[in-house]
Amino acid sequence: MIQIKGISSITPLGLGVEELSARSLLNDKANLLAPPEFYNYKYLSGLNLLPKISQYGCISVYEAIRFAGYAVNSEKDSKTAVIVSNNYGSIHAIKDMFIDADKYGAKGVNPRFFPGTVLNVVAGHISIKFRFSGPNITISEGVESGCKSLLYAYELLNREDLKRVLVCDLNIFPPTGYKKPVENYLTEFEHVSTILMEKVDEGVDRKEGVSIAINNISESKNEYFNNKIMASEFTPKLLTNVYKILKYEYNSQTEIQVSTDDSLFNIILN
Repeated sequence: MIQIKGISSITPLGLGVEELSARSLLNDKANLLAPPEFYNYKYLSGLNLLPKISQYGCISVYEAIRFAGYAVNSEKDSKTAVIVSNNYGSIHAIKDMFIDADKYGAKGVNPRFFPGTVLNVVAGHISIKFRFSGPNITISEGVESGCKSLLYAYELLNREDLKRVLVCDLNIFPPTGYKKPVENYLTEFEHVSTILMEKVDEGVDRKEGVSIAINNISESKNEYFNNKIMASEFTPKLLTNVYKILKYEYNSQTEIQVSTDDSLFNIILN
């Protein structure tokens, strides 16, 4: 059995999954994240040495670990995998590097910009920071990145000799001037969210987590489901439902249907 043990989210409204319930208050002028230093995050040292996008990822992952009630590893953990979805988050560093190159020449570029230009840098920094030595994967599939990351995490836990997977869904908009070509493929608002999934024995108390089951269903059965959402809405919807189940101890089963470019999935939370 697979359970969701920890969840977290950084949104324009603040740090915490409970803030997702107030996302209807957001508008076009308030849909961007505050810079990482705004949170004055004291639980992790050395954050300021990392690219901003990695700072967001590390904060979100640690909040999910804290939510689950776990401590940070003191030794390498080969049983934990890290999956990060990242579409446009690296463009900010690429832009900064080009500005620096225009100003000082190619040989005068500040090397601190380079790590943030690499798409999979966030997954690497998370694994280093928390001593995870299991699989380390970055997925970039547009609006479907977050959904496909969780589907892949579920598959990994079922097929591989792993104990848990951390899925970090980065939804950072491109800088002004780069946004228009992809504005139809962006989420409603920026957010960095993490889901900690774990393989557990059958019969574990639900209060310790929310059981998740994912089934690939036929599009022909589409008419039988009335809770279908777009892939871009997937992570906030999932987190909100998991939070409600844990906080209010809902006993009823919750189902969410989400379609990718080639499949329809039914996700059951209990």
